[in-house]
Amino acid sequence: MNDLLINENAYFTITYGFTESQLLYFTEVIYLNPISKKPYMCYTLVIDFQKNIETSYRFINSKGQYSLEAFDSYEDCLKNFF
Repeated sequence: MNDLLINENAYFTITYGFTESQLLYFTEVIYLNPISKKPYMCYTLVIDFQKNIETSYRFINSKGQYSLEAFDSYEDCLKNFF
């Protein structure tokens, strides 16, 4: 079974996914608005079995829906939605 570790604070919810052999393969950072505590962006990092790394940023709207389009940077994601 894969394990998840979740850390939360006022600005982020960070989820780490580990394989059965306890290797990190997944990290997701949900950015939270410090005033409303609602999520507005998600950063995802995935490491596959060949050690390739894929990252992306997605905007999260007020209904909790993730954007279909993914961006390479935090700044690019913000520019396209604000």
